[in-house]
Amino acid sequence: MFLQRMITGSILLVISLLVIKNGGALLLFSMCLFAVLTLSELFGMAKKDKTLYPMFSFILITLIFLLSYFEPTKLFWNNVLTAGLTLGLVCFYIVEVFLKKIFLPKSNFGLFLRFIIFVSLTFPFIYLIRDMRFGFFYLLFVSVLVWSGDIFAYFGGRKFGKHKLAPSLSPKKTIEGSISGFLGTLLLAWIFIWIFNLPFLIYSLGAVLISILGQLGDLHESLVKRTFQVKDSSNLLPGHGGIYDRVDSALLVMPMFYYFLLFFG
Repeated sequence: MFLQRMITGSILLVISLLVIKNGGALLLFSMCLFAVLTLSELFGMAKKDKTLYPMFSFILITLIFLLSYFEPTKLFWNNVLTAGLTLGLVCFYIVEVFLKKIFLPKSNFGLFLRFIIFVSLTFPFIYLIRDMRFGFFYLLFVSVLVWSGDIFAYFGGRKFGKHKLAPSLSPKKTIEGSISGFLGTLLLAWIFIWIFNLPFLIYSLGAVLISILGQLGDLHESLVKRTFQVKDSSNLLPGHGGIYDRVDSALLVMPMFYYFLLFFG
């Protein structure tokens, strides 16, 4: 299992780096594909038809992503209304984590709207960060910190974990693991700051934001899986589960880090 996880993870890492380095239409298409697959996984976990509104979903997600691609329509993401909606969405999911309750619409259409809003206000920001000046560096910075935070939390929890963080959401997560993830993220950020001579305070604050939101995103996915009584979002990636299992930590981070960069960058 561990070997399978390492092989799949290594392949994903190489592909991700190549796509991020290339940027442009390739990254946009990849994020659009991931968004559609994640939407399918969400419906699968909810035990709804994975092909519910398939063509409408694909067309809508494609149109939303195209708003990120063309210069005139990029203004859609940089106005107060969209920023407020995105912040509100992130805060809503954080509230769900603390309440340990997912607010699910009863109708299929309501569920579809909840899921489509989630993928539409998270995935495009990965492309938007890459499209910024110094975007490759920014996306590399945030991606490395998110992924390494998960790794530090995992091994820190295995080595030192004694006190449960949120046993009703994720029995294996510990407070010690969470602290290890936070400190590991901050340490790596300081290495970036030292190597690239970056503003210490701004990038340290960015690392704190990344670590906290990354862990909350991870807990929110645990809440979703507990609500739907599934172990993984799918079995698409051997040893890793599904797409949502791999990007859960990043999805709350990317929108807020984008606006963080707009404000402080």
